[in-house]
Amino acid sequence: MADRPKPRFVTSPSEAGQLQYNEHAMALRQLDAGGHYPLEAPYFLGAIGTAKRCGKFASVRVANTAATGAFVAFGVDNTLAAPTGIADGLYIPPNSVVYLSAGENAWIRASAATVQGAVLKDSYVVATDDRISQV
Repeated sequence: MADRPKPRFVTSPSEAGQLQYNEHAMALRQLDAGGHYPLEAPYFLGAIGTAKRCGKFASVRVANTAATGAFVAFGVDNTLAAPTGIADGLYIPPNSVVYLSAGENAWIRASAATVQGAVLKDSYVVATDDRISQV
């Protein structure tokens, strides 16, 4: 078996897109690849019915454990209001897990206390323009 390639510094979204394509399978890889979600702060956010700090550019695993749908919103500070619908939040189906990116926002909040959050702990560094983020 050949040696595994060494990790490299990804410097642009287009380069990440090139790394995502698997020419042998002629398909896109799922870059999240299961991730590592430690069960300690600051990575495990717990219930996000109140605003929790996730950090800019974070990849967040959101789990809705209720039998009804919920909504999640991102914001720039802890005064983020709870989302009430699709107009101000992202829909999270009942009993499901979704993966979201915080982008320029550093806070996350859900419409219900049954929604849990965790930040992906990743050793890759993604740099866009002059901003660098490492989770």
